[in-house]
Amino acid sequence: MVPPTSSNTGTTGQIATKTASGWSWQDNTNRGMPIGSIFIYPLTAPPAGAFLLNGQVISNCRTLYPDFWRWLNDAVTAGTVRKLSGVDYANELSVYGQCGAFVILTADVRLPLINGFIQGLGASTDKGATVAPGLPNITGNAPNYPTFNSGGWDGGALYGGSAANADLQITSNATYKRVAINLDASRSNSIYGNSDTVQPPAIKYSYCIQVFNSATELSQQQSAQIATTLQGKADVNLGNLSAHTAIDANCPVDYIIKRGTGTNTWYRIWKSGWLEQGGVWTAANTGAVTVNFGVAFASTDYCILKNRGSSDTGGASNRTIGFYSCASSSATTYSCAAGNSWYACGIGLSDPTGTDPLSI
Repeated sequence: MVPPTSSNTGTTGQIATKTASGWSWQDNTNRGMPIGSIFIYPLTAPPAGAFLLNGQVISNCRTLYPDFWRWLNDAVTAGTVRKLSGVDYANELSVYGQCGAFVILTADVRLPLINGFIQGLGASTDKGATVAPGLPNITGNAPNYPTFNSGGWDGGALYGGSAANADLQITSNATYKRVAINLDASRSNSIYGNSDTVQPPAIKYSYCIQVFNSATELSQQQSAQIATTLQGKADVNLGNLSAHTAIDANCPVDYIIKRGTGTNTWYRIWKSGWLEQGGVWTAANTGAVTVNFGVAFASTDYCILKNRGSSDTGGASNRTIGFYSCASSSATTYSCAAGNSWYACGIGLSDPTGTDPLSI
């Protein structure tokens, strides 16, 4: 493809990219900083999509940031990113006070801790390696015997005072002056004395790493946090929904609009009008037993079942497992042991409580 010109400008949102095969137009709508990029940021909090390189652990990174997880593991496999165990990471921190490696756990990632200086890699392959501090060598020399008339001597980092101010020393061979020997590294190199530590000129900013960007699907960025934030919330006013007594084209999915419990009973009312309820006997009953429903059915066209809750392998009579005298608000069975339970379902009254369940 020919290079971009005034008559060849691509479409809106595209940028020109040169590849080995020539120029091409690429979509720029969702482009962002590449995942894994390390950069300096002037504010305390990192920008969207980035984390501070302060040794923090990204919990559940594998699920929350799958693109970053894949990038990191691929880079480690290729040998372009340094990885350490948690123990080796801690040991390096104790020695150097920082660590440029990652710790990859089952689903979590510990980021590097960088509070010093990043050195250019050049042709080296030691990516993320921690470099020990160092200083240039200090050299100097002192004369063996300063002469009596010496006005002092200079041997680089080592220097001495005037022989005239020193003690007179007399030996059988000669008379000479004994002088003090001093050390001052700044006489060898002016960088000494400018700091209490190994400190080149510097400006302090935060180091960050890009974990996700606008090119990543939103559901992949922080799906778990988003789900938690949106839980129990709706983006419409519930008053705009149609009546709860029927499912219509505006709300094709059924859902529970009200539920409640009574003494050893429970019920659930669905938007479509479907009603479920049940209960359990806590004490044994002999003879006919009537179940009074917590919510009435619209008619007697409902289904009701009973569970005897027994390990008895003998045959059960019809009256001990069935119901009769079924009315819209009650049904009768016979001889219930403690632990027996029942369940009924069917179409319920449109508004059994006299209030709109949507407002509860």
